[in-house]
Amino acid sequence: MARIVKKNYILRHIILIIITILVLFPLVWVVATSIRRDNAAFSPKLFSSRVTLRNYQELLFPQQNVPEVIKDFSDLSSYIGDYSDYTYEKALKKSDELSSDLRKYVTDSTNAFIDIEKIYTDIFDNFNKNYINELISDVNVIRTKDSDIIAQDYTKINSFFEQNGIKTDTGNLEKLISDFLSKRSEIFSELKNYEQSFPEYYSETRDVLFSFPLKTTVWKIRVYNKWKREEPNADVLGQKVLEMGDLSKEIENEMNSLDEFISQGISEKYAQFLDNKSTVENVIETVNNKITETNKTKEALNKNLSDLNNKFSAISDIYIPQKERVISAYNIIKKLSNEDNQIFKLDPDDENIYQILSVLSKELKPAYDNIQSIDIFINNGLADTLKIYSETFEYMYDNFYAIIKNKEKDEFASSYQALDSVILKLEITANDINLLSEQYVDVYEKIAKADKDTESLEESLKNAQSELQNMVSENSDYENIQESENFSKLVFVKSFTENPINNVDEAYYYSLFMSSKYYSGFSPELKRYFLMEWYYDLVESKAKYDSGRQKMETLMGNLINELDKYEANKDDLLKLNLGTNVAAITIIENMEDLYDKNYNSAKADLARASRIVSDMSDNTKYGSLKRDLRKIDKDLYNFDENWTKKIRKPFVRWILNSLIIAIVSSVITVFITSIAAYPFSRMRFRGRKQGLLFLMLIQMFPAIMYMVAMYGLLKFIGTYVPFIGLDKLGGIIFIYLGGIAYNMWLFKGYYDTIPDTLEEAAMIDGATRFQTFWMIVFPLSLPIIAVVIILSFMSNFNEFVLARIILQSEQNFTYAVGLQQFSNANGPFETEWGLFTAAALIGAVPMVILFLSMQDWIVGGMTQGSVKG
Repeated sequence: MARIVKKNYILRHIILIIITILVLFPLVWVVATSIRRDNAAFSPKLFSSRVTLRNYQELLFPQQNVPEVIKDFSDLSSYIGDYSDYTYEKALKKSDELSSDLRKYVTDSTNAFIDIEKIYTDIFDNFNKNYINELISDVNVIRTKDSDIIAQDYTKINSFFEQNGIKTDTGNLEKLISDFLSKRSEIFSELKNYEQSFPEYYSETRDVLFSFPLKTTVWKIRVYNKWKREEPNADVLGQKVLEMGDLSKEIENEMNSLDEFISQGISEKYAQFLDNKSTVENVIETVNNKITETNKTKEALNKNLSDLNNKFSAISDIYIPQKERVISAYNIIKKLSNEDNQIFKLDPDDENIYQILSVLSKELKPAYDNIQSIDIFINNGLADTLKIYSETFEYMYDNFYAIIKNKEKDEFASSYQALDSVILKLEITANDINLLSEQYVDVYEKIAKADKDTESLEESLKNAQSELQNMVSENSDYENIQESENFSKLVFVKSFTENPINNVDEAYYYSLFMSSKYYSGFSPELKRYFLMEWYYDLVESKAKYDSGRQKMETLMGNLINELDKYEANKDDLLKLNLGTNVAAITIIENMEDLYDKNYNSAKADLARASRIVSDMSDNTKYGSLKRDLRKIDKDLYNFDENWTKKIRKPFVRWILNSLIIAIVSSVITVFITSIAAYPFSRMRFRGRKQGLLFLMLIQMFPAIMYMVAMYGLLKFIGTYVPFIGLDKLGGIIFIYLGGIAYNMWLFKGYYDTIPDTLEEAAMIDGATRFQTFWMIVFPLSLPIIAVVIILSFMSNFNEFVLARIILQSEQNFTYAVGLQQFSNANGPFETEWGLFTAAALIGAVPMVILFLSMQDWIVGGMTQGSVKG
């Protein structure tokens, strides 16, 4: 009896799970991004708590928001755009609708503000009643963890000191710090009494009080002196703050004394190491300074070189195009005999040419010598051009009189005229080119020297850093030596973290102090102190909300005032431009200006408030507070959607265009290919095999290869048959029918699997060949018909390249072409990832529906259609 062995498929299952995750991740990302409110395509969190279906609503059921209503008012009053054919009565009715919509938005926004204000009030009340003690307890847990970490560092450094015989006494410093923290709490309790009556003085004094070291000098001038004049009782509090400043200085002095004592002890024990380390560090600092200076010099030289390059570029534009002309003319001129080179009086024009030649013959040769080895001039041909010009003009200058004597001769006349015109063109550069070349070479050589110096300095720096690294790595006590430099700060932070946090203010300033890295040995991770800053974040969010709300209420009030003026005069205003656009409606322009000038400022404040409460809700464990924060975030998001300008796209029209194109092209493809494939399967005729091979051959070449021909064909056809032309759905359908050849092969292969006997029996009963095809073969071919429909529909529905070239107007775009508009780098949807992914998912629905409705025939059609009968 065979033994059954149980196999282990764990590895296989793991691989399949990984592959499944990788395959499904893009789809999950698309779905998650399409419902995000923050419009973040690459967020560290795949699934966000800020979800919305508004992206789908904007695409399928777009609704006018406030700026669109205001724009429609403008268009309607001018009878332009969609309202160009409106009658007065129709415009009056539409005006009432727009007025109603705008008032509704203002009313809804006002109510939303009332609701948000109530939620904020509830959050503050709920927090103070139910959660403040829990939060203080939670932040003290964080403080205790910090204290444990700091205590470990303190123990380690003290142990290092003991090993090296350094006896530190931190008792006095710790007592001063304890007194400082205790007095700070007492003074802050008194300061709270002034929070409502003197909020500005209160906040500035609080900031000073919770800092270390205390900076009381500026505070005394800016706050204290003014405050005690307004409130004499504040003098007592102010004196206590100043005493705290003195205590802060005493603590600093004690810390400095401790640092000096430790530094002396460390220096005695590790003198040689510290001296060597200091020497190497000085070398590194010196080399770094030299590198910085060299880089600045190179930057200035490169700028100078760039300017010279621009000047040489202008010269090249004059010199290089004439080179071949000069070569040809020179080859003819130099055939002259030197015997004619006798001096005689020149006419003014020839004398001018001679003077220019005198300069050119002297300047071009040294200019060429200067730049002949510089790559940029070798590559652009200027060096070779100067060489030719130098030789040519030197010859002309030396033999000028012979040339002039023979310039009228037929064999030399055209050459001289050519050289004459070139020489006159070069006159403007004759005195400058050599000087420029000398300047260029000088700068070029200085840059090369600076590069060499930089390379040498960087090598020295690398060696010094390597030496320092080796020195440090060889000394096992280096880390402790380094940390000992901050020991006094470690003592302060140790006492600070051991002091309990009693209120949200102390928690907030604790987080600021610890995040400031006062003690460099402790670096808190990101968001470690979120809870400590929670209440202050809530206060900041409320302040931003109040600011944004105030601005919006002012804006909405002004809009309603202008709307009231419009409605009071709408009967006459709507008649001003009836029949012709001659007058601007000032009231409507005022509404547009009010929105443009005021909304963005209000939006910035409300957006900041929304972002803060969103982050707070994600990191808050207090249930009821989390729900209320998310409700505020959601309400502010909906408010923003109602007031922010949007660029609308006819997405539904794009989907319909794609459906029309895909359905019509699929049906025509099935009709034509099903009939055309039948003779190739059932009949035998001359050229049958070659015809099948030809159909296969033409499918080997992508359609884009003959796009120019198709474009020209559609342009020609469109002249006589407009609906089959460029930028027409009929034209793109006509192009998509080019896939018929491949589908004929599918039909032919499937027809081969249907027995001939069925048709023969029908024909014996009196059926014609077409009847056997239509009534027997075609119904039996439903599986391959489903396959062809699906393949044709999917390829045509998603096709982009041909559609993008042929379809030019936005109304005629297909879904694939329109989808690009949401990610156009230069368009308004540059970062609209939510709309983009939502549009992608909506566009997939027709294909999914078609696939599911025909899946029963797909497998049979794909397999049997590929088998040769």
